[in-house]
Amino acid sequence: MTYGRLRGPALATLLAVALSGCAAFCQAVCPAPGGTLTPVAEGSAQGQFAFLWIAADKDAWVGCIDANCGDGDLNHGTLFSLDVAAPTIPPGVKRIYVEFYLPEFPPGTELLEAHINLYEDSRQVPDQTMRPVIEVKEEWDPRTITHNDQPMPIGAMTQDAALGPFRDVNQWRGTLPGNDLVDIVRDHLAFPSRNHGFLINNPAPTTYLRSFRSLNAPSWTETDMDFSPRLLLKVQLPGPEGFLDASNLGMPSLPMDTDLDEFLTGPDVLMVRIAGGSNGPAAWEVAFN
Repeated sequence: MTYGRLRGPALATLLAVALSGCAAFCQAVCPAPGGTLTPVAEGSAQGQFAFLWIAADKDAWVGCIDANCGDGDLNHGTLFSLDVAAPTIPPGVKRIYVEFYLPEFPPGTELLEAHINLYEDSRQVPDQTMRPVIEVKEEWDPRTITHNDQPMPIGAMTQDAALGPFRDVNQWRGTLPGNDLVDIVRDHLAFPSRNHGFLINNPAPTTYLRSFRSLNAPSWTETDMDFSPRLLLKVQLPGPEGFLDASNLGMPSLPMDTDLDEFLTGPDVLMVRIAGGSNGPAAWEVAFN
């Protein structure tokens, strides 16, 4: 069929029908935002405070092995581990990008603490260097990000927090006390479009290589966050006897560029755990050095 001889109302009607058909087809077969996964929360809190374990919705490491970074166009966004390494040893420069899912809190909820935790499960070169944590200012896709094409270029940047020096493996590592990320996470909660996560940088010139569990690790399931990267939050609930659970916690769709749908089938995927009390659960504690 050709449209060359159609003019005015006739052409407009035909195009409207065609577009309507395309829309109906896409609605039937195109994935919803965040794929087919529906984020859910478990647990509850009642009283003055609530503690939340929030999973990452995407992560990746970027880097290069070649001395001149000739292989810096490779993507490592769907691997099982997240690696960070200094540029002074093989296998070269490595940095971690991680973005965390953020729910919507009831009005009047106040964010008091925010800490990034990574689970360290291997080390090839031990050292006592702290790892800078830096807010990422621009969007990135775990399926396409590379060392040569990343939002945070190599070079001097303002450090927002730091992961502590590491000694033993098979432990959670958290941002150091006094390195709270509250202001950044408050901004991300207020303006979700600004949430592009964080960069775990590689301070130079030191000698180390560390690996952490990715959300792509096989241990991650729809119902168990296990050792995937997490954001731990402490909030003050509104009112003298506040309450928080899945009934009053908003759960937006996962972002379109999440890599959770690379290996999870859903439909429901656990993204938030909630606990009550005056202190966070002992099982959520981390090692700082």
